Amino acid sequence: MKKLSGLSAAVAIAIGLLGAFAIWYLQPINNFLLRNSEIADNYLPELGVLFVIVLTLVINPLLRWQLPKFALSGKQLAIVFGIVLAACSSTAIIKSWPHSLAFSNGQIAKEPALSKVHEKMDLPESLYIERAKFGEDTPISSQLTDELEEGASIPWSAWIAPALSWGSMIAFCLLLMVGLALIVYPQWRHNERLPFPLLAVQQSLIETPEDGKLLPPLFRSPVFWAGFIVVAVIYMFQGLHHHTGQAFPGFGLGWGLWFLESLGMWKWLNWWVMSGRVIFIIIGITYFVPNRVAFSIWVTVLIYQLYRMIGYEYFAPFHGGAAIQDHRNGAVLGVAIVIIWLGRTQWAAVAKAMFRPAKDDVDRRNRTAGLIFCIGCLGLLIWQVWAGNSIFYAILAVLMVAITCLVLARIVAETGIPVMGNTLGVAHILSMLPINWLNAKEIYLTSSVDLIIGPDGSRVSAAVAAMHGFGLDKERGPRRHARLAMGFLGVMLVGLVFAGVVHLWLGYSYPKSLDGKSTIGITNAIQTTMHNPLKSFERKSWGGSPYSRLGHTIFGMLLGIGLQIACLLSPLWPLHPIGLLIMSGHRGGFILHIWPSILFGWAIKRAILLYGGARAYRAARPLFLGIILGEVFSAILWSVVPAVLVWMGGDAAEIGHLNITIPQ
Repeated sequence: MKKLSGLSAAVAIAIGLLGAFAIWYLQPINNFLLRNSEIADNYLPELGVLFVIVLTLVINPLLRWQLPKFALSGKQLAIVFGIVLAACSSTAIIKSWPHSLAFSNGQIAKEPALSKVHEKMDLPESLYIERAKFGEDTPISSQLTDELEEGASIPWSAWIAPALSWGSMIAFCLLLMVGLALIVYPQWRHNERLPFPLLAVQQSLIETPEDGKLLPPLFRSPVFWAGFIVVAVIYMFQGLHHHTGQAFPGFGLGWGLWFLESLGMWKWLNWWVMSGRVIFIIIGITYFVPNRVAFSIWVTVLIYQLYRMIGYEYFAPFHGGAAIQDHRNGAVLGVAIVIIWLGRTQWAAVAKAMFRPAKDDVDRRNRTAGLIFCIGCLGLLIWQVWAGNSIFYAILAVLMVAITCLVLARIVAETGIPVMGNTLGVAHILSMLPINWLNAKEIYLTSSVDLIIGPDGSRVSAAVAAMHGFGLDKERGPRRHARLAMGFLGVMLVGLVFAGVVHLWLGYSYPKSLDGKSTIGITNAIQTTMHNPLKSFERKSWGGSPYSRLGHTIFGMLLGIGLQIACLLSPLWPLHPIGLLIMSGHRGGFILHIWPSILFGWAIKRAILLYGGARAYRAARPLFLGIILGEVFSAILWSVVPAVLVWMGGDAAEIGHLNITIPQ
């Protein structure tokens, strides 16, 4: 493949930015105003994939046919796709902030205890949209969460200070995450040879056609189109079933085993185990996941369900749900230790590269990675101290961002699950500390990073997006990776501003979604991550637990370390810690809807390998890529249909929508 010229790179960057701005504008409108399936909130973003497919199936074939010298190369498409992934990470972070800040002010004005504690904390004024006190009006905040007064204009100026204050914290976190990705990617890709299943899917979309061909090899495969058409037709029936008032037949993709509730100890199964639905994207991606990893996910679910059933039935009082979460959180810390140990040579090389002249491109990449990572860590530390946190808890906040992002990136690199966020927050660590070790300000500011590394903010982690962006072009060298890291950072920072403006405009312009069923935006993020721990601390009910949370967390940490070491020592060892890392005890979390489809995908792959061998496995790869893209296409199609019907004058409440993407 030829080297990419400056002009070609500039063209690719311009096209990628076009896709990025489309995502930043359309994602809030689709998700919150239309309440459609989310289309840019995972590592295989439907809107981004559509943009790339239009380039590969429409624009590029036309150019190859009429103006071949202007056709986009695989290297250019890799840049475009990387920018799109970076853009999605901005939307994942920023979507919770404007409404969350406004909702927080409303709480302070309504709750005297909360108002008192905020006054006592004496945080910098710039962290608030407007300083709220109990019983006082908060017009800037309330008009965002409720409705803009008639004739009033959007108060843009009031948002400048909080945008700069909180935005700088987010920016430092992005630096940390992208620097981390640049450090670990070469170690994981080339030294440890992790599978990166999702990257294989992404690469197949932008593969360069052979000479004389108009389409990439994947899109010329009948097997691919067979899988694509089957899934698209299934959802076609589902969509018509929904939009014709069930006059058209639909497919039953879900199931429920609620009769088990009446069968003795089976009633203790989690509700999300007794019901579920087929998710074709997960089945398709599981085909590219190593057998041990896929097996470990669904088997761990069943093992912990057995643990719950026995515990609740025979060892009451039993606290299985909370204990499972402690096991998972401990495993995150334990696996992080093993990951860092395995990559110790790479970390040492990065440290050396920062303090000596660069000998080659590898040294230059390592120096860039180290500088970005250290600037992010130091900047976040300084921000925390500036806001009023103590140095100890500021360091804890930085460590938690680095550890959780490292483990989340590892999970996606091993599994390829497109919807995956971090489940361990700072609040969990703080809640195990004695109450006399803390004060309100330390709790509030330290747990503020949970808005970035928590389940919502980390659904499209900047670290994961950057790693996939580095790997899209198989021939990229270390110097190109360093340049891409800087470019991705620029895209993410621009996205925070542009997408933030769109969210504010949307919130002030539309008090509710078009169907009238929900308010615009996410309003409870600060409540759950920062105010709830704060109120618990003020009530002196901090950290109380009927069982040893620290003991269960240490058990999870040791179990995670043990499983990881066993995998390293023997390729025949069946259980990988990945299942424990994404386990949940109560609501189900990210494993909630996906584990049955992982079981189905694993079983299908095993059957193909058993009866057809490696040759059948290779031949079936396009089929599963077709299954994946069939669901992506359907999600886009059935997001567009309701929007068109509303635009034609239909009632959004009556039209509704068909949710196809992975629910959360």
